[in-house]
Amino acid sequence: MRLYWNLSDREKFIRSLWTGILALLFLYFAAYTYEGSLFIKLYLPVIVTIGMLISLIYKFRKYKK
Repeated sequence: MRLYWNLSDREKFIRSLWTGILALLFLYFAAYTYEGSLFIKLYLPVIVTIGMLISLIYKFRKYKK
């Protein structure tokens, strides 16, 4: 098992892609079942999704370079 910072750019992109999908699925499920404020139910998942997309685009461009 290799640590994240020892991976190549391609491996970092692949790991971020599949763990990001799992994390987003969990976040959307938790937000769906949460009985609280609108921020946590709506805005937080959208903000995290945008952040993940920006991160994946950055890692993909670095991998293709």
